[in-house]
Amino acid sequence: MRLTLVFFFLLSVASSMVMAQKKTDLIEDLKALNELVGRKEDEISRLKKSLVAEETLNQTYLFEIENLKTTNSALMKRLSNFTSQSVSNIISIGDQIESMRVLEKQDQALRQLIIEEDSTLIETVKQLAPVVSKANGMLINRGRIEVFFSALEYALKDSLHLDPKLVRIDSALRAINDLELMISGAFQPVIIDSVTTDNELIAPKFYEVFSKKFDLDQNRIKLDPTVNNDTVIISLRPSFQRSYERIRSILKR
Repeated sequence: MRLTLVFFFLLSVASSMVMAQKKTDLIEDLKALNELVGRKEDEISRLKKSLVAEETLNQTYLFEIENLKTTNSALMKRLSNFTSQSVSNIISIGDQIESMRVLEKQDQALRQLIIEEDSTLIETVKQLAPVVSKANGMLINRGRIEVFFSALEYALKDSLHLDPKLVRIDSALRAINDLELMISGAFQPVIIDSVTTDNELIAPKFYEVFSKKFDLDQNRIKLDPTVNNDTVIISLRPSFQRSYERIRSILKR
């Protein structure tokens, strides 16, 4: 009986010791587990902070990328505008240069025309001299040569076609085909007064001399009616029609 009690007592003590040991082990394991959980929670917290920082950095990068895209788009647009403007400017400069070339050619052609017409007038003066000169009623005026004839001197002349000045003018017209003749004077008596008659008009007599006596081409005779029957002006000038046609042709280039 005693042995049995002792056995149960020892068994109980051993069991208590084993349970105590297991409890200690469990406490140690639990402590270790708590420490591990604490470390993992710290790691998780650190990772969360790192993730927040990374996300913030990522958002910053995204923001900067969008800004760069916007800036790049603006720069590309400005570059495109600049390129287009540069091309337009180059084309405009090219057009201006070409226009200047055209104007220069036109200017040279017009100058040449003026030189030719001045040469024609100089040659005409030579043809008229010495019979017709400044000393006896000749005047160079606005690109033409004017010769004045007084009604008092020529009204009673029967043979105007024999007049030395008119003969010399006819010779100049025959020598220089580009010349045309203009007669300025009264051609209608009603313009002057109610008393003057057709026979008293001087200008028609000059017209008759050149058109019939000298047989000058009608296309080369121009009439300039005035109310002055006291003076007839005979003008010699380079063909106005020819000059007009050449100027028009030059300006169309």
